[in-house]
Amino acid sequence: MKNKFGISPMIGYVLLITFVIIISAVVYQQLKTYVPKEGLDCPDGVSLFIKDKSCQDSEIILELENNGRFDIGGYYIYASNTSSQDVATIKLSNYADGLQLLDPGIKFAGPLNSFKSGQRVIHKFNLSGTFYSQIKSIEIIPMRWQEENNRQRILSCGNAKIKEKLIGCIIT
Repeated sequence: MKNKFGISPMIGYVLLITFVIIISAVVYQQLKTYVPKEGLDCPDGVSLFIKDKSCQDSEIILELENNGRFDIGGYYIYASNTSSQDVATIKLSNYADGLQLLDPGIKFAGPLNSFKSGQRVIHKFNLSGTFYSQIKSIEIIPMRWQEENNRQRILSCGNAKIKEKLIGCIIT
């Protein structure tokens, strides 16, 4: 009985650490396949232009034109009620008159990406009855649908964001 040897505790720890490293490498290789390799981006050339803007009787009226190379599916619109605010935080899509909503944005009528290059549209936002006293600026971020792996995904085109100041837009 005195001459029987077992595995020394030090060799046991080395084997345990080796197995843990090998198993973690295998798990990492498997999980790496679940993460997309690169993010989806809007193509360069997506552009939305505010052709005309006005504010009358607590209503913001925007004439938008797609002056880019690609069709657009909708847009996100936010407003700011102070001139010191860098990021607009008031979601104007809540106040859209008769427009198709796609929370938190607005979808153009028709199929996906139906706002063709060169088209114009007039959208109205009624702010009467809100607690906002004035609107100083608006931000519009175009969005479009793009197919990836046989699925339609919505993309926010932050690189095409536009910001416009509204002068004298008092809400009553």
